[in-house]
Amino acid sequence: MILIFKTNISCPVAADKILQLVKQQQVTACTIDLEDCDKVLRVVGEIPKDTVVDCVAQMGYECEEL
Repeated sequence: MILIFKTNISCPVAADKILQLVKQQQVTACTIDLEDCDKVLRVVGEIPKDTVVDCVAQMGYECEEL
């Protein structure tokens, strides 16, 4: 399953921390496109969308599914 989210992540350091947090779940791959206007987070794997939103929120950022 591929999940795509719009975020407000703009800091590369924060993006790396969020990716590490998400990768601790059951994911095959995940990326954040900081150059996209929507700061798109793509997650591949068997993970509930609420879990991804919670991981991003833990770091103080917003995340909504596209």
